[in-house]
Amino acid sequence: MLLSSQVVYCVDGAYGRTTVVPMAAHNEPCFLIINKGQEDEMECHGFKRDRFKTAVTGFFAVCTVGLLFLVFYWKPEWFVWAQFKSCGLGDADTVLLRSMDDHRTWSKEKITVETKDSMGCSFSRARAGEDTDQIQKPSGASTASQDSAVIQLVERPISQPDQESLRYFVHHCLKYVWDTEKQAFQKLRGLDLGISCSSFQKLGPGLSSTDHANRRLLYGENAITVEVKSYIKLLFYEVLNPFYIFQLFSVCLWMSDEYYYYAAAIIVMSLLSIGVSLYTIRKQSEMLHQLVESHNTVLVEVCRNGNDYQEVDSTDLVPGDVLVIPPSGMLMPCDAVLITGNCILNESMLTGESVPITKTPLPSTTNDMYSPEEHRRHTLFCGTQVIQTRYYEGEVVKAVVVRTGFSTAKGELVCSILFPKPLSFKLLTAAYRFILV
Repeated sequence: MLLSSQVVYCVDGAYGRTTVVPMAAHNEPCFLIINKGQEDEMECHGFKRDRFKTAVTGFFAVCTVGLLFLVFYWKPEWFVWAQFKSCGLGDADTVLLRSMDDHRTWSKEKITVETKDSMGCSFSRARAGEDTDQIQKPSGASTASQDSAVIQLVERPISQPDQESLRYFVHHCLKYVWDTEKQAFQKLRGLDLGISCSSFQKLGPGLSSTDHANRRLLYGENAITVEVKSYIKLLFYEVLNPFYIFQLFSVCLWMSDEYYYYAAAIIVMSLLSIGVSLYTIRKQSEMLHQLVESHNTVLVEVCRNGNDYQEVDSTDLVPGDVLVIPPSGMLMPCDAVLITGNCILNESMLTGESVPITKTPLPSTTNDMYSPEEHRRHTLFCGTQVIQTRYYEGEVVKAVVVRTGFSTAKGELVCSILFPKPLSFKLLTAAYRFILV
């Protein structure tokens, strides 16, 4: 039940903006605006399953011979509204997301809850943030920026020391974690936001083993995975497209009027269209999978536990790890900021520019906030090829990992391919209306 007189001001620490949202009876927000000011800005509504509504929905689904669930497949928001009740985000087990662009598309995601027992670690600041003293916030930063959930999630998975569980959901391959202090879901970020340039030099000795293990549980594998669906699954998704349902009703209509040849022609053309579509989608998925999978697993050298050099798999990297760039170069498995030495890179995979680019160390004397876009000349992006390194004093060339997985520049590119902007066709709208009639 909503109380119209209650509102909450949710501060977006990354941008210093506030969003007013209604509060539930337990003083928890029912919905929030997340990723405010960004391209993927969206509304996040909290819902909890209602057994009575679920039973009623199941009854109508049986009466309609399953056609109701076909409608729910096209309209995920109807599926949630029919079986769930609105509640505070802190109590929700499902979130309903709506994009803030012109399309206003809906999607639903299930909230996952992991306890410290299931993850094998404590979410306390003492255990998950042993090296947090190495990261210092600039004295001139605003209070909202210093207290942002971005920095809190980097330093420790949960912002309250006595927190016993971690709540999150995954949307478009990106993880959104519940912050109990802000009463909001925040996109899990690395060191690409809210950290001063001078702080990176303090990370030179590397992470401790305990802190790396906790961050590994929070961030997961440093890998960009593309699922190649089977032909059966692709056929299922393709056949349930409203256009082919429209064709099915059309065939039934023509056959009822004894236009058998015309109905047969529609069936043949639809089958050919489905076959070509399945082959094209499968081929594209395989090509994209091979492109990213070949770069997912490489051996890299990292510095941990205070100048202890180890050779690990690239999937084991987490934000804050110190990567050692070999003199002969390497293929970057993550986004990292250069702190010592120079690198010559080939960024043609991202930019299409074939001319090598020289990267220099991030300035350590400035308190400016680090940004991968503003400090491109100091950032080594995932998927780019390091051709050569140079360091005049005989020391190793080091770079601090700032982003991993789908949060990297390469990951964002793959996400844009996997989840393109929806296209609106008048024929599709007409097909919906025809089926409803």
